[in-house]
Amino acid sequence: MWLWARSPVAQAFLAADGRVLRGNLAWHALFGSERVGYAWRASFEPESLLQFDEAWASVAWPSEAPRWRIRDRQGRGLEVQFWVGPREPSGARAVGVTPRDEASRRDGPDARVDVAMQQQRLESLTILAGGIAHDFNNLLTAMLGSVQLGLGDPEVSALQRDRLDDIGRAAQQAARLTREMLVFAGRARFEPERVSVGEVASEMAALLRPVVPSRVRLGVTVEARDTVVLGERGALGQLVINLVSNAFEASVEGEGVVEVRVLRATVDADAFANSLGADGVAPGAFVVLTVRDAGLGMGPEVLARACEPFFTTRFSGRGLGLATVLGVVRAMGGRLRIESAPGEGTLVTVLLPSAQGEAVRAKTPQGPIPVAPSRVLVVDDDPRVRSMVMALLTRRNFEVTAVSCGAEALAILDAAIRFDVVLADLTMPVMSGEELGQAVFARAPGLPLVLMSGYDREDVAPRVARVPGADFVQKPFSGDALARVLRQQISNAQPRAREPDDR
Repeated sequence: MWLWARSPVAQAFLAADGRVLRGNLAWHALFGSERVGYAWRASFEPESLLQFDEAWASVAWPSEAPRWRIRDRQGRGLEVQFWVGPREPSGARAVGVTPRDEASRRDGPDARVDVAMQQQRLESLTILAGGIAHDFNNLLTAMLGSVQLGLGDPEVSALQRDRLDDIGRAAQQAARLTREMLVFAGRARFEPERVSVGEVASEMAALLRPVVPSRVRLGVTVEARDTVVLGERGALGQLVINLVSNAFEASVEGEGVVEVRVLRATVDADAFANSLGADGVAPGAFVVLTVRDAGLGMGPEVLARACEPFFTTRFSGRGLGLATVLGVVRAMGGRLRIESAPGEGTLVTVLLPSAQGEAVRAKTPQGPIPVAPSRVLVVDDDPRVRSMVMALLTRRNFEVTAVSCGAEALAILDAAIRFDVVLADLTMPVMSGEELGQAVFARAPGLPLVLMSGYDREDVAPRVARVPGADFVQKPFSGDALARVLRQQISNAQPRAREPDDR
């Protein structure tokens, strides 16, 4: 059911009269509503709707998937094929909607239909990527938390500690890749800070040098002292890593050169020609990051697809690559230009609006806010996350009670057991963290609450905002980071009447 819900192919179960009994995420993205009923049929163009209704009412569905014209939620005209399963005793049928056959493409109006269908495929893929990233973050929360617990055990041997460090580094890399998926899916936002592009480029190059093939020479030149932009340090570092990795992998056999340059420039509108990125970018002062390789280069057809997710001219499974780079550039209000030709290598240019002021240095972990032992109620439907959070917080002087659902949490609170803070997962079945938070506020308006999720803060901000006074922490998190958020929320809480402790 999980795979069906997140499949990039639009699928649904329709009743005998055509009502939607259940649709997956791609179905709702295509037809623009999550409500069951007849609303989706309004997407058909009149002639196609008549033909569809005649086919649906027939005893036998046509053996070849028919093609009909619809309009998606943006009003774009699409030609789609409906694949329909056999009738169930109730008359219901499983339905799938797919793009038209590649072999039937034509020039002219049909080509525009194909472009729109490609856009629809991409929208469905972003839904899938966002869902996978969310679930991965739940798994990584348990993994990284378990590593922290292991490293904090005084009985762990030196060899075991080395193995745990290896696991932790791999999990951190997985967390960065998951972040890329959220960026690609448009479900990650950046908390802007002043970052030096030159400083980040130099740091990332130093990290990459040990893994750059010996046949490739990597050079970094920072041509300006002031290369400050507004962005997120981690995302900018990932951008540099992706571009440099692509460059040295594209280098031809034998000795190659990858050149990274960072400079400041006054950019006019002509510089935005043949570029991708944020809309409405105005000419002015920019920090320019270029990455050049002397590889085989790309022809026009390959160049046109370079920023597509999972597209590669090498072996499959290369990940999101330039799709993530483009996502970061857009989020930072910049533009991306790729110039390449067969046999002439590739030049990637990133234009980021310059910012005033000094760069903020890399953040160092802060110590926990010193407070007396605190009682926390943890609510999460995933037993691995629940167990790990309990252990992490217990080691940090919290008294922890953990339950698996909102109903259990409310029952404990109704029993007049006192807590200093509630930590709840935002996405839970039956009662979400948002609904639980509202119920908690209704019972005890002064009780601090923190919501956690594998989605990005900005993506869930409207839901968190519906719970008065709630704070948010994103998975995966360290034990210290989680404790800091909880203690800060307790410290910020208004004085409140304490319920008697019946434990």
